[in-house]
Amino acid sequence: MTEKKLAVPETCHRGHVLTARTTYIKCARVGSLDSLASPVGWECVRCLRLAAWRAHHGADAPVPADLLDDSRFVRQLPRGKGGTVNGPWPDDPAGWWTLVEFASGWSYTEPDPTPEDYAQQEEHMRTTIARELDEIEMRDARHRRAQRRQDAQASTAAIRSAMTAARGGVA
Repeated sequence: MTEKKLAVPETCHRGHVLTARTTYIKCARVGSLDSLASPVGWECVRCLRLAAWRAHHGADAPVPADLLDDSRFVRQLPRGKGGTVNGPWPDDPAGWWTLVEFASGWSYTEPDPTPEDYAQQEEHMRTTIARELDEIEMRDARHRRAQRRQDAQASTAAIRSAMTAARGGVA
């Protein structure tokens, strides 16, 4: 098969981890109806659910946690194939799912990730974000300290200049 592979990033633009369970793959038929479908795009299932919820209930309505709980999601099944939701995927090497590469590492040919795996990934993301925020906070603190130092030096220079002028130019 010489078709181009579809690359799915590790996270969507909102930061949701993308796996076979949390991603909808858009496929286009190549040739006749009996021919292989080719993956042409992807959508984050969590983002789709959020958009639908907000369109129906309003942007300010609280979103229930179970709406985004991926344990309630179902993997996208190959059309016309005998795959089941929880059973093994067809081992057809020419299936469209073989043309999808997930940066997260959780592809259609891999077993479904467990909630523990997600917990580890989320903890890693939280740790990374906390570290980045600490770095930003330290950078801002250093910047504020440098600005206070400059302000203090400018104030000292202004006071000395005023005192020198009050003495008639004698330091």
